[in-house]
Amino acid sequence: MLFVSQVFELIESLDDDEAKAKIKEQFNFLKQTVDTKLKLFEESIENMSLDPSTPDKLIFRDRRSFFNVDQGVDKSIKDAIDILFPTDQNDGKKKLKTVDVCKELISAGIDSLFRNNVIGESEQAFDYILLQNNALVRIDIRIWYYKFSSSGVLSNVESAFCYVFSKSILDRNKLSNDELTYYFSEFAENCGNSVDDTIKRISDIYNSASSCKTDDKKILNSKLIDDKPISNGDDVQEEKEESKINS
Repeated sequence: MLFVSQVFELIESLDDDEAKAKIKEQFNFLKQTVDTKLKLFEESIENMSLDPSTPDKLIFRDRRSFFNVDQGVDKSIKDAIDILFPTDQNDGKKKLKTVDVCKELISAGIDSLFRNNVIGESEQAFDYILLQNNALVRIDIRIWYYKFSSSGVLSNVESAFCYVFSKSILDRNKLSNDELTYYFSEFAENCGNSVDDTIKRISDIYNSASSCKTDDKKILNSKLIDDKPISNGDDVQEEKEESKINS
């Protein structure tokens, strides 16, 4: 598997200037195509996040492009998938059933692209909603793969591959009770717990988080009102002088 910079190094190592110029032109066109695909993938995910009806907030994104992709899922891609689907936070050795299923589906989907003998471009899209770190998250994956009809722009470059992986937190307040029940029930089944116990545990965590958030606001407001003296401008001047000394 080669990165863009490595392919450029191979092109520059060619002795035939005419062939080098032709191959460089072809590769630049290919790179533009890959960059365009990545941009379109990112925009499609961002548009979903900007939609007021979509209850999510982006917390992670990974975008990469490769050339000369070997048959099968590369280790770097597997590592990226592992970031999206970590083990259960309560037991580092325990993997949730849903997580394993999702990872297998994604790996199989990518693997099928690599093993596909159809010449030209192919795309795959995966969307999942899971409970991770006691919060509902949505995972979006967009994959593009192009298989050349011959040996490609270089003798050892046979295909191009790019992907965008993203993870977003869902706002539970915008989900219906039926949706929450479905996701919590699925999580309870994966963990081998009862649905009632799971919902109670998650509810307690949500309530504690909300209480903590409220308490922090009260403390902050109290400090601003009670502890902060009315400035006459001297403190601002002192800060400026201190800044000059430190610099």
